Amino acid sequence: MGLISSIKIAKRALTRRKTKNFSAILAIALGVTLMVGIQITTDTLENAFLTSLLIREGEVDIRFSNGTGGFLTAADKENISALVTDELAIMPELKSSGPAMIGSQFEPSVSMAGIPFDYDAAFGEFCYWDSGEVMDISTYLTVNTSVLLSSSLAEDMDINKSTELPITLTTEFTINDNVLVGNETVTVGSEVRVNLTIREIFDSRHPGIGASYRGVVFSLEGYQDWISLQDPLRNKDVIGAYLIAYQTDHFTTPIDEALLQERFDALEEILPVKMVNDQEVNVYAIDSARLLYVGIIDLIFTLMSSFLNVLGLLIIITGILLITNVQLMSVEDREFQTGVLRAVGEKRGGIFRSMLFETLFQGVFGGIFGLAGGLIFGQVVALYLVSLFGSGSASVQPIVKESVVIFSVLVGVILGMLTGLLPALRASRVNIVEALRGIKITFEEKSSANFAVIGVLLGIVGIFFLITNGGINKDLQYIWKTSGWDNLLEWENILLGAGFLFSGLGIVFSRYISRTKAFNLTAIVLWGTPVFMFVVAMGNGWITDMSGSSMGILIIAIIEVVIGSVLLVGMNLPYIMRILRNTLIKIRGLKGVAQVAPALISSHKTRSTLTFAIFAVVLTLNVTVASLVATNIDSTIGQSEEDSRGVDLYIQLSAPEYDLPDTSYTNELYKLDSSITDVIGMKTFTPSSTDYTRYVATKDPYDPESGFNPQKNLLPLSFGELRSDQIRGEAQNAADENWRFDFYMFNLPDGVRPSTIDLGASDEELLNQSKTAWDRFFDPDYKMTAYNITFDLENFDISSMGGFSAATLDDVDPILDINGSVVQYPIVFTDSFLLPLGMPIWIAFNTSQFGFPVYQPFTIGGSFDSERAGGWPLSRNMQTEGFSSGSFSGTMGSVYFPERFSNYTDFFGMVDELSPDKREADQFDTFLVKTSYPFDHPGIDTIAQLIEDFTNTRKSGYREIIDDEFMVATATSLYSKLEASLEMMEQMTSFLQIYVNFGLIIGAVGMAVISVRNVAERKREIGMMRAIGFPRYQVMTAALLELMVLGFIGLFIGVVNGLLVNVGFSNMMDVPVVIPWGTIGAYLSFITFIGLLAGAIPGWVASRIPAAEALRYVG
Repeated sequence: MGLISSIKIAKRALTRRKTKNFSAILAIALGVTLMVGIQITTDTLENAFLTSLLIREGEVDIRFSNGTGGFLTAADKENISALVTDELAIMPELKSSGPAMIGSQFEPSVSMAGIPFDYDAAFGEFCYWDSGEVMDISTYLTVNTSVLLSSSLAEDMDINKSTELPITLTTEFTINDNVLVGNETVTVGSEVRVNLTIREIFDSRHPGIGASYRGVVFSLEGYQDWISLQDPLRNKDVIGAYLIAYQTDHFTTPIDEALLQERFDALEEILPVKMVNDQEVNVYAIDSARLLYVGIIDLIFTLMSSFLNVLGLLIIITGILLITNVQLMSVEDREFQTGVLRAVGEKRGGIFRSMLFETLFQGVFGGIFGLAGGLIFGQVVALYLVSLFGSGSASVQPIVKESVVIFSVLVGVILGMLTGLLPALRASRVNIVEALRGIKITFEEKSSANFAVIGVLLGIVGIFFLITNGGINKDLQYIWKTSGWDNLLEWENILLGAGFLFSGLGIVFSRYISRTKAFNLTAIVLWGTPVFMFVVAMGNGWITDMSGSSMGILIIAIIEVVIGSVLLVGMNLPYIMRILRNTLIKIRGLKGVAQVAPALISSHKTRSTLTFAIFAVVLTLNVTVASLVATNIDSTIGQSEEDSRGVDLYIQLSAPEYDLPDTSYTNELYKLDSSITDVIGMKTFTPSSTDYTRYVATKDPYDPESGFNPQKNLLPLSFGELRSDQIRGEAQNAADENWRFDFYMFNLPDGVRPSTIDLGASDEELLNQSKTAWDRFFDPDYKMTAYNITFDLENFDISSMGGFSAATLDDVDPILDINGSVVQYPIVFTDSFLLPLGMPIWIAFNTSQFGFPVYQPFTIGGSFDSERAGGWPLSRNMQTEGFSSGSFSGTMGSVYFPERFSNYTDFFGMVDELSPDKREADQFDTFLVKTSYPFDHPGIDTIAQLIEDFTNTRKSGYREIIDDEFMVATATSLYSKLEASLEMMEQMTSFLQIYVNFGLIIGAVGMAVISVRNVAERKREIGMMRAIGFPRYQVMTAALLELMVLGFIGLFIGVVNGLLVNVGFSNMMDVPVVIPWGTIGAYLSFITFIGLLAGAIPGWVASRIPAAEALRYVG
């Protein structure tokens, strides 16, 4: 018979066997749903992440600001308009930050902006928070004390949509005046407290101009009034930046990134220049946060999408297993019909074609239904992402590309065809006589020669990976050497080599010995190799070099563990069922069922293996994720408590504490709670965003040959003063015990830093090195070599924002002076990711009479370990402002220098006696608090609340003592900052579990499909059971027992494999193993429930089949 006949046979099979074909279509649809859903989810996640960032930019594409610091003027608009081409609109903006108090709620730094009433409509709209309708801001911003409040700040201030307006917001502005002192004019500053009226609240999550502002909005003229107070001449012609929009409605129609980059680059080329200190500098500086955010997203999702795709591929295997299983059932169910076709002359090729055509049609329909399921899956994930990003449902929409639609149908067809190959081959090999007699075939013959060739090829591939270690790759060691087992890269090749080699050997041996024996060898090696790595190699510290891809190793190990364990159990399933049968027959009332159910499982070994493999794969991933998270969280808390060195609380005052004659803020804290054991007060300073005279220079401002450019070589970093008594306490040096706060350093100064980086150094060794580094820091005679390391913002690579990397400086040349001598400077420490070890910097101390800063050179002598205890408590990791508040300095980090330099700077109070703002030695603004509680004890949060109540309550506590209602404290427990990271970890974990849990859904539906098909296929067996006297409840029990056994086998394999992976992770990280018994119990309950639910109805139907009808059934 030809092609037409094969198509007709396939058509007849599809139309005649609707219910059974529906199960195959459903299986394909589930597989396609998962693949399409993963693609949609990945695209949606990337878009949602990018949108959550870009929505804050509103319709702004590029910003123009003053190239040399300070403000622009109204006259600059004409010049900028001449530079920009193809723009849709230009808008002036004046932006800064300041404190804000509403009622008893206080924020130390909120964004404040002034915008014109007549801004171009291309920049979007302001909308009411409560109704979503468009707002006319000109009706509210009539005077300079009238403001609008963003919904995001309103929520932070405990304001809701039902709050009655107007309400009062209190803030402070700086007033500078020129005062004649003798023959010199001195600028004296002070603060004025102002009550502003909040007239309305706008929705800062609605796309458009409102999304650009997360704080307080003034009219441009009104905010110019307040900013002009900083100028002794009261100049009101000040503009912070000009905003450029090339198009409108960026939210729904994103601007082309390449086009924007092209326009940005073109503008950089034509920026006008002027001479400053005999150097050419740009009159204007331009930036594009939109391009910056896109770069960040590209960096993140290059890694994340790869991980999600690999995870998705592992889950998709469950769908493939289900589809293959259903297709095999179709073949076995139709052996009689296949035998008839062979008897009337149909050739094997014709039967093979007809089966492929049948799976082709099933694949088309499954692809279409899978597309619909994928869209639903994407919508469900989008709803979850709304809560994850908190940016509103409008910013999280499922992304469905045209390619996904085509992809879904093609995948359905490919899945149907590929998973139909094995069943089609089986159908074409049916023995005519045995099929017509109804005898089930077993296929126990030896493997074919072609199959053996495949085994040889796999063996060659395995040998290639094994000889890569030491042979092809000379950087690695041979596997027969002990040094060939201490590197992750070496183990990656060992895993791949052993996997391929013994898979090939198993296939070759199966041609000469029984398949069970041959593939048992393969299974043991596949499963045993990664288990040996996890338990023995990592447990005994063999692997000392972790420079390889730990994620790649994990994925390879999981794949081999799953395949090995499933293959091992599958090949020995008859023996396992024999043990089960001998156990069950001892239970009263199950003797007959115990004979039948295990026999049914072992008689269809391939189908049974594919069934429990579905749960084995998905539960391995589920248990792995759950156990890794539990272990990671527990170890993170324990390690953080050790790394915190006893500090539990971090307190930040809105201003330095008052200099009181009889008490201090520290003394008052001790009185609050007897659990407070130590309070370490410190001084910090953050320059304003416009005060470039306080910025750190990365090149020598006094050396004309250094190429110093204020546009590229000034960083707005924060500062801190550290004293010996704060760190060492009463200890004199590193040899003394009982340091007050001996926290860990990462990079270390010359003379302390080891010549080679020891990744296996103990905590005690690292702590001793850190103490020695502090001795150098406080030593007034110690200076460190300045190395030839430079930095400028223009050439900063965003991909380097990953934290510190340990430095040796072995390959870096020192800086030499004109006499050829090595240049050495006093050292400072930092928590900034921008400043590498050994780099010279210049800190602006006092300002000369001409208004220029006086710079003092330093060498970066060390960095705080940002990975321990969440980072140094004062560092950027403990800051809450971030990009959204405008506190760029807090985000970029801080520089810390010893107390002896404080007298040369006005960072911590004016140094001259004429200033009323001079800070005394103990006027601190930041405090580290130790308590007697454990690190994660809820009593610490109680103390934090007590401190805030004492400091922030009106006409009470500290405010009553100092008679100042604007002093505010923010008390934060270190654990709460860690808790935020743990919460994000749990959120991302729950996001990943959407994938793996969908695999459970596939398993559940698959179990139901298999249960229905089992009953339909086994009518003759059921009839025989009823004919020889089996009661109905035992027929139903047999159907249920078969599903429960297969489900529990999959659960057992998944739990064992997942915990073994967790053991490897724990050994690698040197942390105790945490077993998530609750999660494992939930999976056990799920398997039990699904088994009962999936088998109940088919089992009940099976028990109702009349014996005579069942015995006559032929398929």
